[in-house]
Amino acid sequence: MDTNFFKMFQEAKSHLELGMSKDIQAFFEGRNDIKNHIIEMKNEGIIFINIKLYDFSRKLSKELFLEFVGFVGYSRYNLFINENEENIDRYLYLTKSSNISGVKMEIVIS
Repeated sequence: MDTNFFKMFQEAKSHLELGMSKDIQAFFEGRNDIKNHIIEMKNEGIIFINIKLYDFSRKLSKELFLEFVGFVGYSRYNLFINENEENIDRYLYLTKSSNISGVKMEIVIS
């Protein structure tokens, strides 16, 4: 993964607002393409989301991630970097609005 982005990601402050927490949960409700998902908060203030699809494909994984960003992303900026393995996509995602600190996420889709 790109070292400049990784440095910026590590240095960014992360704070999970109640509204963002509810938006993340709402995104996963009633979806037929997701077998299961786990959402955890890491000590570093990073939200870890592990998504297991019924039928993994790179196309579906990318579409799901971009839909997620469109659903939960704040207005000031949405930055991400991803790494593809054989049947796994990993994303580091940072979103921020102008009046609150950012939210950092590590998302794994398989």
